[in-house]
Amino acid sequence: MKIVYALIVLLLFVVGFASLFYGLYLFAPPLAYVIGGVLILVVAYILNEAYDNTEGR
Repeated sequence: MKIVYALIVLLLFVVGFASLFYGLYLFAPPLAYVIGGVLILVVAYILNEAYDNTEGR
């Protein structure tokens, strides 16, 4: 049941993210690319910090 919950949360996140950037793209395409790039960098940083790399120690 945990996997279904995780998939639903992921799907909602992706749909929300896509609709946000589609709306930004319709409003101002360059602004959407700038904000999108910054958000992708933030998500990558958060995932990097959250990754547990102490398993092998």
